[in-house]
Amino acid sequence: MRRFLLYLMAVIMLALTVALGWWTLNLQPPDARTYRVQPGDTPAEVARDLGVAETELARANGMDIEKWTLVPGTEILVPERPQTAADKLGFHVLGLGCMLIGLLAGLMLAIAAGLLPSPVRGQAAAMALVLALTSYFFSRAVLGEVDWLSPQLAFEIAKDGFAWAAVVALLARAIGIREARPPEGPTDVANVSP
Repeated sequence: MRRFLLYLMAVIMLALTVALGWWTLNLQPPDARTYRVQPGDTPAEVARDLGVAETELARANGMDIEKWTLVPGTEILVPERPQTAADKLGFHVLGLGCMLIGLLAGLMLAIAAGLLPSPVRGQAAAMALVLALTSYFFSRAVLGEVDWLSPQLAFEIAKDGFAWAAVVALLARAIGIREARPPEGPTDVANVSP
């Protein structure tokens, strides 16, 4: 039964990992440097689709906004879209979600492996959460502004959460916190026969 649970947890973690990668794959910015003009494209449509102002698009390509026409097949430069408050909030919500997925996966594995006794699971989870949150926010402060949650960054954040869960579980084991076991043999002295 334990082997089945171990395999089931491995499949669940694999599914979460694949879902995380798939989910963040679409969060990449569009080709942020160039765009190949398609037949029927207009400057206004291209600017809207790429999330930049038409004037910014014209300026990046050295064109006059009044006289600018697009020739299909040519590549135009696309200026970087400024990051909005909603972008930053979305980044941190997704980043924290990735961290929580890693943290939960690590705690599930520690519990399944018997490294995290039930009397301290809540405390250990809280400690791992505080450590992971601290690590997340300090690493974001060191990295500075990150525009997009790439799959690589999402996996890095998830691995960080997983690592903190594992560290807390291993520390609990190292300092001797184990599952309480019932004493073996008779415990009532009156029932012990001579």
